[in-house]
Amino acid sequence: VPTGERVAIPARDGLRVEGTLWRPSAATGKRGGNRVPTIIYPHGGPTWQAYRSFQPFKLLLAREGFAFLDVDFRGSTGYGRDFRRANHGEWGNSDVHDLVDAGRWAQDQPWSNGRLAIFGGSYGGYMVLCALVDEPSMWSAGVDLYGDSEIAESFRHGDRLGRLDLQKMMGTPDDPARSEVYRRGSPVYRAERIEAPLLILHGRKDKRVVPLMTERMVEALEIEGKTHEVHWYDDEGHGWERRENRRDAFERILRFLRTHVLDEPPPEAPEPR
Repeated sequence: VPTGERVAIPARDGLRVEGTLWRPSAATGKRGGNRVPTIIYPHGGPTWQAYRSFQPFKLLLAREGFAFLDVDFRGSTGYGRDFRRANHGEWGNSDVHDLVDAGRWAQDQPWSNGRLAIFGGSYGGYMVLCALVDEPSMWSAGVDLYGDSEIAESFRHGDRLGRLDLQKMMGTPDDPARSEVYRRGSPVYRAERIEAPLLILHGRKDKRVVPLMTERMVEALEIEGKTHEVHWYDDEGHGWERRENRRDAFERILRFLRTHVLDEPPPEAPEPR
């Protein structure tokens, strides 16, 4: 069974960024070992943290032939106050650069075949969208679970706790001094840059990141003719509570990554629910 190993990644501005790496046991980085693609995983929060604890889906992906790098981008907890506040004032900028730098670090490892995907939920889903527009040619696939696409609209339509977090970290979008930063941090306005196939999953009852965020992103993807899939869970909010929905989501994610990152022919899709 793969175990998580802590790794240190040099960011482009010299900051030390850490993460937890899970990889298939055959991806040794030594002669005769397998070379595998890497999934970059930005956690939610944005102040959460990557842990080495037992997490079945990461182990499943490692068993399927992926390395999985859970990145503590700037803004994460556990590295001091300055690090936790390092993305305040401009979401979707230096924190996204940390993910891109983590991807480049992974590509340079002897166990890597150079292919990258990016997958995350909530703030991590927002990071997925930002990374796809920041470095379009870098990614073979992206998976966004209930992520923001337009953070000013999320401020206006989301729940109170989400608004308080945004206000504390970004100011308010109605402040003329902050409006351009909000727009710059909203990937929906740069959807034309996306090159990688994108899977989006979202709950219709989500009050933190409202369904409008995915609706806006899907509309932009369709206008630009981008390869994408979207699936809605009518009975879910911000995350999946029902076991059958968690299973369905994991199956969809795994099938999507196999198809676009491992280049396996897609199996028959499950019946709509």
